[in-house]
Amino acid sequence: MICNHCGLENEVDSKFCIHCGKLVFDETEAINPSPQEEEIHKVSDKRRLSKWWYIGIGSALLISAIIVIFSLLPSAASNPLSEKNAEVNVPSGTPDASAEPAGSASPLSNEIQPFKISTINPSLYPMIGLVIEAEDIESLDLSPQNFTVTENGVTQKVVKVDSVESGQITVSYETTVVNISHDSPEPRNIQLQYLKQTTSAHYEAPKPQTLSIGDFSYNTDQYPQVKLYFSLYDSNNQLVENLPTDSSFFQLQEDKKQLKTWKFSKMSEIKESLSTNVVIDVSTSMEGIMEVVKNQALQFVSQSALSGSDQMALMSFAGATEITQNDFTNDKNSIHSQISQLSSYGECTALYRSMEQAVYNTAYNGAEGSKYVVIFTDGGENCSNDVSNQSAVSAGTVINTSLQLGVPIYAVGVQQDDELQRIAKESNGDYISIGSDIDKLGGFYSSIYSRKKAQYVATYTSSNPKKTLRNTSIVVNSPTYFATLEQSVTPKLLDDPDVATAMEMYQINWSAAMSSGDISYLSPYVTVNSQSANSVYNIVLNQVNSINEAKNTGSYFEFDVPIYRLEDALKVTPEHYQLKLKKRFKRTVYENGSIENTAFKETAYTYNVVKQDNSWLVDSTVESKVPEICYVDDTYLTKKKCN
Repeated sequence: MICNHCGLENEVDSKFCIHCGKLVFDETEAINPSPQEEEIHKVSDKRRLSKWWYIGIGSALLISAIIVIFSLLPSAASNPLSEKNAEVNVPSGTPDASAEPAGSASPLSNEIQPFKISTINPSLYPMIGLVIEAEDIESLDLSPQNFTVTENGVTQKVVKVDSVESGQITVSYETTVVNISHDSPEPRNIQLQYLKQTTSAHYEAPKPQTLSIGDFSYNTDQYPQVKLYFSLYDSNNQLVENLPTDSSFFQLQEDKKQLKTWKFSKMSEIKESLSTNVVIDVSTSMEGIMEVVKNQALQFVSQSALSGSDQMALMSFAGATEITQNDFTNDKNSIHSQISQLSSYGECTALYRSMEQAVYNTAYNGAEGSKYVVIFTDGGENCSNDVSNQSAVSAGTVINTSLQLGVPIYAVGVQQDDELQRIAKESNGDYISIGSDIDKLGGFYSSIYSRKKAQYVATYTSSNPKKTLRNTSIVVNSPTYFATLEQSVTPKLLDDPDVATAMEMYQINWSAAMSSGDISYLSPYVTVNSQSANSVYNIVLNQVNSINEAKNTGSYFEFDVPIYRLEDALKVTPEHYQLKLKKRFKRTVYENGSIENTAFKETAYTYNVVKQDNSWLVDSTVESKVPEICYVDDTYLTKKKCN
């Protein structure tokens, strides 16, 4: 029988071909197949269907893979910096030609090219330039947002990306990282990322420049808000005005506690007023140079901006009763007129009393902002020996008042005066002596004004509810600069300067009454008929009587004007204050014209100051008696037993 499938003849009589194993075709059986044959046909058909099913699935997967691979090839070719890791160590500003990128290529393509940091340029520090080497630079997207730079783990802002030459680009950023130690250079680690690929390098950041902080002053008119004003100077004593106002570059402490909330700004960027009190000596000795001094002052006023809420005032002085303070104003014409009318008069120079009064007038001028006094004199204090002048405010008290109110004193003397220089320096101001070159006066005026306008301001809210002295600390720590300053700050204790003046007059005339043995010096400044058991009039009267009795035996006493500082103040009622003062004074005892002994004493009394007939008078003390502390000399450092 011939097989219908393979065409070969079967010698064996069977339904299945001995050659191909298939059912030998038979028309009868094809028309009416047996059940076994039907089952065999079904199995064969299923096998043929499964074979073509798997072939179709496999072909589809193969075609999809080919499409994906070809779609990725153009992207990889245009981005040679992607999917590649490199590690490079580059000395500061020096290319590393031997450095090879490390890492493995993307499994999706063998066409991705390596890149690396070849040079780090810190010559314009804190601006850093990273020179990058890579192939096919032209095809890269050089948008800064595609690049990420971290330095010592801190993300930096990429400023710009430039194409330098074939195969090189420069990525520039300004570092915000500061040295842990400001005394030496510091290694910095850099990581650069372009899209997904990273490379790293390191360089050495230079040592920051050490600056000095000067022209310190403060304002507590809105306490508990405190404003600190200061200038920054380089090693050549030149102003540093370009410091960024990034608060991360500054630290502020009050009583050793780090402040977390505060604001740093520049005077030039905010609406902050500057108050200038120009004080001019008009005593008789000024007659020969008066016109030149006036011209220098007029030029200074003309050149001053007096922008916004800035103010200026003129004060003139000779003796203690010859002090004239004009109002603060921004009207230059008014100030010009006042200066033009100045003329010399008066026989002595009540320098210290005038300086202290100028500080009070400036501190209480009603403007919130930075305030200072600039004073010109041809000589030093020469009214002190005249008890009746009531001018003998001590230099130490002037310094204390200046520091307490946050108003520094800038002083110009014709001849060198050590005490005037001490007052200026210790009050956080400045001093020069100009000799016969009066033209330097205008330059000094203008220099101070420009320095003040270029100041920085740190503003914070104190957590100390008491208006007591506290220490503040300012630290400038930027990538390029380092500076630190510690200063004492006392919130303004009195809301009425007349109360402070009443205490000043009491201290001056207490020493006059004790030295002369004449209570009448003190009478105008105290309540003579006080009902208090601790009446200061009665206490001092008893002391004066004892001094006069000692004169009969040849003993004489001399009391210098006290150096005092206001420690605390309490407003009991609108017409009653309690002022706590610490005061120091020198007492000299003479026996038959020769010095018997000298004592340096310190006391601390709380005085009741009351208003009577529209005048403030010292009434009494809260304490009936306080112990005296005695010292060896006027440094008040070494104590000794009182005698």
